[in-house]
Amino acid sequence: MTAADLAPILAVLAEACPGAPITEGTAEVWYRLLRDLRAEDVMAAALRHAASGAIWRPTPGQLRASVVRDRLGIGDAEDTLAEVLDAVRSRGWIKPPAKGDLSPVALAVVEAIGWQTLCDSDNPEALRAHVLRIAGTYIDRAIAAGSLAALGLGTGRPRGPVDRALPDSIGDVVRGILPPIERRRLDPGARGGPASSLGDALRTPTEGA
Repeated sequence: MTAADLAPILAVLAEACPGAPITEGTAEVWYRLLRDLRAEDVMAAALRHAASGAIWRPTPGQLRASVVRDRLGIGDAEDTLAEVLDAVRSRGWIKPPAKGDLSPVALAVVEAIGWQTLCDSDNPEALRAHVLRIAGTYIDRAIAAGSLAALGLGTGRPRGPVDRALPDSIGDVVRGILPPIERRRLDPGARGGPASSLGDALRTPTEGA
């Protein structure tokens, strides 16, 4: 994008959204931050923002994020949550999704949490919060890197900045949202010690005593 390309974009935003006056210094800063993007992509993001009913003008960073999001074909965290929950309902634990069955962000969330954990959860609110948190972090990471490769698909869990958004132990999450029977099977500290088989997990603590 050239400096001349930026002028109509700023004109659209100045007319559609109130805010501080756009000065020559404003245009210079915006150009430095957005000049590596295509002008038509930035204009599309500006028009979309203006049509959204937003009161204030976007920042250059918000426009950049919108452009990169479009280029990568990713939605927001709520979109990812809906996609993951729909997959859980339609597929069940016996048919985990593979590459191509879900969007890259949704598939990364499934890899991070675990398909069995998602399907076995009996605490929808906790699961919803966990999925939204991981999805949001993944989306931010992909946008910052400008590439879906930042999702780390195939690694089994997030890496880098995403690690800080996860609990210290995935076991903590499992114990918090799985049904009691499943929790007792996975928790070595549960009454009767760790279960060696599914049958042991389903057996009550008094059976076989």
